[in-house]
Amino acid sequence: MKEYGVINVEELKKCIANPVSVNFSMPMYPKIGGITQETLASLGVTTSGELDMALQHENIFEQFSHEPTPSPKMFQYAQGIIERAKDNILKFLQNHSGYDCSDFEELAPTIFGGVIKNGQPITIVIRPSDNKQVIIYSDSEKAYLEHENAELWIEDGKKSPPIHLTLGKVLKSTGITKIPV
Repeated sequence: MKEYGVINVEELKKCIANPVSVNFSMPMYPKIGGITQETLASLGVTTSGELDMALQHENIFEQFSHEPTPSPKMFQYAQGIIERAKDNILKFLQNHSGYDCSDFEELAPTIFGGVIKNGQPITIVIRPSDNKQVIIYSDSEKAYLEHENAELWIEDGKKSPPIHLTLGKVLKSTGITKIPV
């Protein structure tokens, strides 16, 4: 286990089963061998600091397979995709009759506050969905999404409009039928 820099048997099994996909550089801090620019965008990651924070969440490396090592160009691509999703979602909501975005504010790179929906303040978490997936790892996003007046919106950069990703859509697309409470 010391040789692979892993802290438990499960991590060791994963490392042995797929040694090129995971590169454990330090014990207690698993690093992914490589990820794509699409995955960075799905994570909402635009800086190496945000990537470091994402990699500290347990089970996050299980989401990836072996792909190129992140580069500044990949972060720029991811940042562009995230900005596009933010712009398109905001424009969509500004033209949606139930939403008032006149006082919106960016609370974090992927979180909007100051939005009013049907007279009630809400918070919106945005994610690009170009890669046909959305990965929520950020503690701040999870904290906002715990509130009943929060919405998760996704946008894929195609001609289709942004989508409000509801719990029902998540359950249907993932096949989840049992949730521990």
